[in-house]
Amino acid sequence: MKFSTLAEECLRYLVQTRGYSPRTKERYGITAQQFTAFLLRRGHQDDVRAFTGDTVFAFIAALGEQGAHPNTIRANLSALRTIAKHGQRVKARGRPAVAEDPTAGFDWPEHQRPDIAIPTADELRRFLAVELGAEDRLTIALLLDTGLRSSELARANVEDLQEAPEGWYLAVTVKGRGARHQKRGAPLSPAVVEAIRDRMIGRNLPGAAEPLLLREGGGRHSRGSLHHVVRAIAKRAAITRIRFGPHKLRHLANYLGKQAGLDAYTRARLRNQTSVATQAHYDHVMPGDLHAARAAEREALARYLGAPGHPAPVVDAGALARVLEALGRIPTDRLEAVLEGLERLAGGIRSTTESAASRLNAETLDVATGAAPGDLPS
Repeated sequence: MKFSTLAEECLRYLVQTRGYSPRTKERYGITAQQFTAFLLRRGHQDDVRAFTGDTVFAFIAALGEQGAHPNTIRANLSALRTIAKHGQRVKARGRPAVAEDPTAGFDWPEHQRPDIAIPTADELRRFLAVELGAEDRLTIALLLDTGLRSSELARANVEDLQEAPEGWYLAVTVKGRGARHQKRGAPLSPAVVEAIRDRMIGRNLPGAAEPLLLREGGGRHSRGSLHHVVRAIAKRAAITRIRFGPHKLRHLANYLGKQAGLDAYTRARLRNQTSVATQAHYDHVMPGDLHAARAAEREALARYLGAPGHPAPVVDAGALARVLEALGRIPTDRLEAVLEGLERLAGGIRSTTESAASRLNAETLDVATGAAPGDLPS
């Protein structure tokens, strides 16, 4: 059996049965093509019998010599492992096509999360000040208001707009294996709902199955075209410090949610994520809470931009909540010492409770509880 044939069968299985996204299929397909080409360059046949630990090791070593990022190496190993697992289930001449997982025993590079720079308040003001057409203006409003992925908004149809007692939602498909084809509601702000209504009227009341977002020249947006729109606006705004794209607005939305004091689970629900910290399995968010959370994020955005009537708060509610949570873990017999430390710190607070919280962690709570600073809420 050819390795390339096994890879193709695996990719069809992942998409049709396991619900993998076309993008994942594309990434795995690239790895399979590169590995097949590597086998042929090294004098091997395009055969699953050449899919061994030695050839995988040589392939990964070649990627390292070419300067591949550790995350790229991890992604290639993950794709090859998935193909190998499929090969162990597939029969070839009465036996598994792949007898043993050739990626077993590898020391995988540690996943590295890059520091994501978000736009500053000044950059965001310049970005939003760029004069746009009606469709592009609605596109940017939805990206900033929801913090959803560009692919999710590109797939959205008019029929995905849904009204509930607590407000309007945009129904988006959940991303994640085993959860595909389920839909969750992304809360929409009243201003964005009004902007959508205006555009629907401008389009002569389009049908329910028509795209929610259109290009300025007509036709449904793709993930790539949304990136092009955002980057073109950033270029007109002379933003060169960061590579500005839709995902930067998603990161900004998450940052604003954190600044508004929203917990990790609520922020994950607002961003349509299925993977959060372990404690998220025990958290619950009611539908009305999501609209309240969206309102809190809008308040944070107004403060971020320094909008009139939204002065920066003296006390950061999120930081205060983390301090109170930490206090609840302190034994009663040590609480008095902690409170004395708090009283000493109170005179040093300048602008926000966040600064006090960091000093509290370093100077008081870790001493009182005997915990390392990393054990405390951050």
